Amino acid sequence: MIPKSNQSPDDIETKVMALNAAGNAYEPQWRDIQIVRQVAARRYEALVAQHVEHHYPLPDNEQQCRDFLAGKITLDQATQLDGDDVDAKADAALRGVRSIDARQKIDAIRVATLAEIGTSDDPDECIALSVNEQPLCNAFVDDECAACNEYLSVVPDANLVRSVFQNLGSTCGTDALRKTVDTFGLETDITTTVFNGMLGDKLLLARPDMVSVVGIDHTPTALDRIGRAVHCLWVPQDRTGTLPASLKMEAPAIPTGSTSETFEQIADARAVALWAENQHLKVYWSGGIDSTVALTALMRNAPADAADRLTVFYTAGSIVEYPAFYQMHIDGKLNAVEVTQPLKPSDRYWAENIFHSAVCEHIASQIGDGLVVTGELGDQVFGSAGFANDPTRINGDLEEFLADFSDIRDEIDALSAACPVPVNNIVTLMWWWNFSTKWSEVKYRSLTCVSDAAHLANARHFFDTDDFQRWSMSNDDKRIRNTAESYKWPAKDYIYDWTGDSFYRDNKLKEGSLRVRWGPPLGIDNAGNIISAGQTSTSEALIQQRYSDALRRFAA
Repeated sequence: MIPKSNQSPDDIETKVMALNAAGNAYEPQWRDIQIVRQVAARRYEALVAQHVEHHYPLPDNEQQCRDFLAGKITLDQATQLDGDDVDAKADAALRGVRSIDARQKIDAIRVATLAEIGTSDDPDECIALSVNEQPLCNAFVDDECAACNEYLSVVPDANLVRSVFQNLGSTCGTDALRKTVDTFGLETDITTTVFNGMLGDKLLLARPDMVSVVGIDHTPTALDRIGRAVHCLWVPQDRTGTLPASLKMEAPAIPTGSTSETFEQIADARAVALWAENQHLKVYWSGGIDSTVALTALMRNAPADAADRLTVFYTAGSIVEYPAFYQMHIDGKLNAVEVTQPLKPSDRYWAENIFHSAVCEHIASQIGDGLVVTGELGDQVFGSAGFANDPTRINGDLEEFLADFSDIRDEIDALSAACPVPVNNIVTLMWWWNFSTKWSEVKYRSLTCVSDAAHLANARHFFDTDDFQRWSMSNDDKRIRNTAESYKWPAKDYIYDWTGDSFYRDNKLKEGSLRVRWGPPLGIDNAGNIISAGQTSTSEALIQQRYSDALRRFAA
């Protein structure tokens, strides 16, 4: 009996037992390649089906998942989503949407692999492809780095979305932001008009995804790292011109010279100048130190017709932040209008729109006539929430702090060398980073809902003057002492001189009052164009339709 003549091949679908070349034994041999291809394809289809059903089960209703995340249906209407409350159903809906996205990626892998099997003349390769599950497991990993995958796997709040570029960088952050917009239905425009104007040659303001839009595969720079440390949401701009940037940008120059004038003198002079413009002044008061300085200065220096030329806009949060000032100096004494905030619904999921804020939208509605006055740029004059929010830094060791920046220490030292005062402690360093790299962002961030660029000229940020900047550079010892409560103490003294409120003077801490958002535009250029496409300016199709490749001019 010939050896192995009574045995079956290890794979009866793809092999047969046949005599070897010597004719002395039966050995398994491949069937016709076409049969092997068919078997391999069928097995791979089964593998894919098993994988997606186990790891990415389809939701009962894809449209219900998307509608719930977009806030279009209520908790009671979302009957096909697991969970008893809004958060649980939102998690289930996001898992469903992610499963759909994963299946689309896996299907693309399936089609490509089947094509490889169908054209291969190597039976070993065909069978190996039919059992290769690794590309399926990596469907997201290959397309999204681990950090991206983690970010996109949870229902984000506004704070998480605002930090996407800090956590993921420009390129991955852009992709993740676009997917977030798509998942939560924040962009509904399907077409846009073609831009027929003349773009400038530099940007005054740029959202971080502009870096990817102009075609740069971006690696975070030293300037990006420094901007992140002082909470830049937009692309930082070095006003000294020391550090290279990824975009062609233009920021207000740092004035030269010094001043011997006091904070009080400069604040009073600023108020007098604003009244002298003979326009209706629309003051946005948050209850914080900076906007309270602005309103105090205007009241201290008010002309006889002030009541007819001043309106104070505030929110419920403004009163909470400084109730005594509202009661003693605004309520019933000034023309005051409350800016209402949207109420978060309790019966459905509500994705906080990170491209809009109630205050910014209200500013846009008011800026067409008169002058809008804000407390913006006070943080840049006085320093940074980077140390006000972390009191340990106030008296911390500078070298210990800079140890976390050892890889960009040369660039930091170069920027410090451009500072008009010696950088010998953390608070001076953080002030200088804020003052030199964040000025332009803060100058424009509250105006990002404005649609008519001509109206930008009607903004008056109270601290946006050369005199305030010279005061800041001339008074390194007057921005903060050695406690968080002493931050902006000359400004609080100024308010105290008018109000007599020693509690606010001695205890008021820095708070984030504006609730900063990115805003709809990708940027503002130096020709006065507000660069946007759709409600969010995240759609590649809409951006291409409106600007074609014209935005590439802003690549550095």
